[in-house]
Amino acid sequence: MTTPVSSMVKLSQLSPLDAKPSDMRFAVRSPHYLRVRNGDISVTMSFDAGDEVTRFVEVYKPVIDENAIPGQGISIGTQDGSRLSIARLSEEDAVSMKALQTRIKALNAAGVEGEGRFSVSATGCAESQIPDKPILLTTWIRRAPSEDYFILTRNVDIRKLLPQSGSSPVDIPSCN
Repeated sequence: MTTPVSSMVKLSQLSPLDAKPSDMRFAVRSPHYLRVRNGDISVTMSFDAGDEVTRFVEVYKPVIDENAIPGQGISIGTQDGSRLSIARLSEEDAVSMKALQTRIKALNAAGVEGEGRFSVSATGCAESQIPDKPILLTTWIRRAPSEDYFILTRNVDIRKLLPQSGSSPVDIPSCN
């Protein structure tokens, strides 16, 4: 996957434990024939200190915000027919993530050391036939309204990634 060097610096400084979940935004630029729907973006936050009491995984499904304004850091690129989808955590998911952040911080304060992970992934559906060419996706994240979006992945060809999961473009479901 392609992540710009400038984003690598920002990613290294991103602390999911300090972000306000209700302020986080996730953006995906996809070809015009693919649509990202509610539930197609997954945000996973996990912590593991080596035992069942301190091992947990939470998966959140951000909702598409049809009224979102892209903001700084996003190159829309709709001149090529691409589509931009911006998502946010639901109120319920934001409360749940905040509770998880609090749990992890309490464990850290008690001296419990573990491995934390934060990941964002996306799927979608096909609104029309998928052409036989690269299927390029770019993803961004914004931690707070006062910050710019920054690229997580740039122009990732999912046509090349699908075989790794035993899939192909024909397995992308229809939106209909």
